[in-house]
Parts: sequence; structure tokens; C-alpha cells
Amino acid sequence: MNSEISKVKLSLKNSFQSASNIYVDSVNKECEVTVSMDDYQGAINGFIVNDDVKLKMIDYSDIYPFKYIFYYLIKNNKTSKNIVPFNVRGPL
Repeated sequence: MNSEISKVKLSLKNSFQSASNIYVDSVNKECEVTVSMDDYQGAINGFIVNDDVKLKMIDYSDIYPFKYIFYYLIKNNKTSKNIVPFNVRGPL
């Protein structure tokens, strides 16, 4: 589990140069990150893929401090076909 949290944190840091206040909820497969105005893009459609971690935005804050909340998937290192499924829920 610590490996999973570390991978998600590294992926967020590589995706957003100003990433800070990173929180990873490994039970619900969600993560939250605070970014600067330079990294803030508003709503992000599609996925961000970085370091075998796939991020899908589920919520964001458009007032300071700018935050994103993502569902995440981690590709299993044993085979490229094994992916942990998203925990699908309704809107927040």
C-alpha cells in the first residue's frame, strides 16, 4: 500500500510542477492535490497518464487554493493487462 501511495504522489508531482498538499485515499482510489495558478487548467477532460498511474478528474476548486481531485488506476507491474478498476460513484 505504501508503494501505491508513493506511485500516486510521484505521478502527481510529475504531472503538476507546483503539486503540494497531496492526499491519497488508497481505499477509494482517490487523490487530491493543490496546484498553483500556473498549473491550474480548470476542468480536465480525459485522463492524465504518468508513471503507470492513470488519473481521471472528478472534482476541482476554481478558487484559491486551486485543487484537483482524481480517481486513479495503477497498472499492475506483472502484466500490462491488469488494471485496478475505478471505484465508480455518482457525482460529488
